[in-house]
Amino acid sequence: MTFDECERNTRLGPEVYAPLLYKGKTRLMLHRFKFKHYTGYAMPLARLMAQCLQGVAFDVITWVPCSLARKIARGYDQSRLLAKKLARVTGMPAVKLICRKGFATPQYKLKSAAEREANISGKYRALRRADYATVLLVDDIYTTGATFRACARVLKDAGAGRVLLCAAAAKQTAENCYDTTHRRRSHKEEWPLI
Repeated sequence: MTFDECERNTRLGPEVYAPLLYKGKTRLMLHRFKFKHYTGYAMPLARLMAQCLQGVAFDVITWVPCSLARKIARGYDQSRLLAKKLARVTGMPAVKLICRKGFATPQYKLKSAAEREANISGKYRALRRADYATVLLVDDIYTTGATFRACARVLKDAGAGRVLLCAAAAKQTAENCYDTTHRRRSHKEEWPLI
């Protein structure tokens, strides 16, 4: 899939970018990527994410880490994989700046924003100083923003000046999210993911 233009997602906030809308085929594809070992989706997703970030300045890429138990169960951390592929596409460094501590209920199992905020409160910590003007945090799915806010606080406390988020998909409707349920294909579009 290519975009003629992929603007910042103003409905999700000035610091959040996502090329896909999390529903329909995109939801199925990300479920396969996250839970069914379809790791080959990482590079096409990273390319879409890079298109969304055209013209956006950042110094380093990091990711929202999953818990050790989930990493062992899956065999990989999907956000780390996206971040590493995005680093390859953009030529920017990917550095592990934060880690997950303790156990939390998976965010996708919680319904309300308040539950999600409480669930991850204190679950992330900095591994090192993050003395960068702008850090790009990578995640697979943006829903309520609770995870982004928790990680951004940790990164700013560790020295980051500004934290941006780029997720492969956003649950909320957004101007720059590509809706795969009601799409009109043009001769310029490709969909290599499904």
